[in-house]
Amino acid sequence: MSETIAEIYYKNTPPPPTNDKDSVKNLTNNGCDLIIPLPDTNSEVISPNYYKTNSVEVIDMMLKIWGKDAVITHCEMCAFKYRMRLGNKPNNSVEDDLGKAKWYESKANELKTK
Repeated sequence: MSETIAEIYYKNTPPPPTNDKDSVKNLTNNGCDLIIPLPDTNSEVISPNYYKTNSVEVIDMMLKIWGKDAVITHCEMCAFKYRMRLGNKPNNSVEDDLGKAKWYESKANELKTK
């Protein structure tokens, strides 16, 4: 039996290198246990000021231009990208990339329930 995309995705996501139990949360997604940092949604890494220079946030503009389904797909693809490059981009920590991935995953899930 071949692996699903989700199984490959989560199997290749290493746990964050931290001992701080207050900053991580165990989650289950498609039967795979994940350990990811809980992002600070106000952090400059997750929500930088350059996305807030207009009267409307960029993600909200995207929703109006391309619609919910396209933005959900965009968020899922961005989350995948951040998980696949964990710790490999210079000046980006594993925690930063995981925080960004989690933000995009949360946004996609939020949009799916609206």
